Amino acid sequence: MRMKAKVIDTILLTKMLQSVEKLSKTCIMKFTEDKIYIIIAKIELTELQVWGQVASNLLLEEFTIESANNNEIWIEVRTDHVIRVLKSAQTSIDIHCKLSKKKELSSLSFNIKRMVSQNLSQQEKSKKEQFSECQISIIDFENFVHNYIINPSNIICSIIENFAVIFYVYVKNESTPLMDYDQETRQFGTLTFYIPAII
Repeated sequence: MRMKAKVIDTILLTKMLQSVEKLSKTCIMKFTEDKIYIIIAKIELTELQVWGQVASNLLLEEFTIESANNNEIWIEVRTDHVIRVLKSAQTSIDIHCKLSKKKELSSLSFNIKRMVSQNLSQQEKSKKEQFSECQISIIDFENFVHNYIINPSNIICSIIENFAVIFYVYVKNESTPLMDYDQETRQFGTLTFYIPAII
């Protein structure tokens, strides 16, 4: 199992991680050949779940990934640690990341040119036919609202009647040209916040 790449957009990746940083100290990063996923499956004292994705070619170049699991690599990281490294690298000349071993455990390692290399272990209806309703926890909703810090370009709210509220948050790097938008989503990164109904 191995992975290495040159990071070309630290700002976008930082924004996506900052959106989930206050929800959990750790997150799962799933790397595939064409996508990078950020997943928080369980948040303490809440039922909120969060997962996001971004096309790997918007974040990485010279990307190599190999594993026995369909060339997919899952790794748990400390969110604040990754953010700290990415922020320190925003003015760097060159930044590479790779999968390495630390005490027999896989870790995500960053090498920043001219900087120190750091290792990281990892939502009352009026008319039934027009509106849907779903009662959710205010704590879950407050946790979702925290994503305002990333200044999302768009948010879509989907209400599943008495089952769940799902928010789709679209994140982009304002400095990146329009032509570089992800052709599938017409945006850059996406974050999905799933809040189950209170039963």
